[in-house]
Amino acid sequence: LAEGPAGDQRDPFGSLLQLSWKDARGKIVAQLERRYLEALLERAGGNISEAGRMAGLDRGHVSAMLRRHGLR
Repeated sequence: LAEGPAGDQRDPFGSLLQLSWKDARGKIVAQLERRYLEALLERAGGNISEAGRMAGLDRGHVSAMLRRHGLR
């Protein structure tokens, strides 16, 4: 999550709290998705089919998410 003002670790949401709910939620979900996908691919040894099985998602959905986040 984004850091607070001047890197303040006490508030992991920082400037996100100044955004609309929709924008803040979108940014948080995007950050979570990207970090989750990076860790998932690592655990799956780069195998998208295996990553899909591990996540309980269809391989095509995992592929689309990877493309959306510029990871493939």
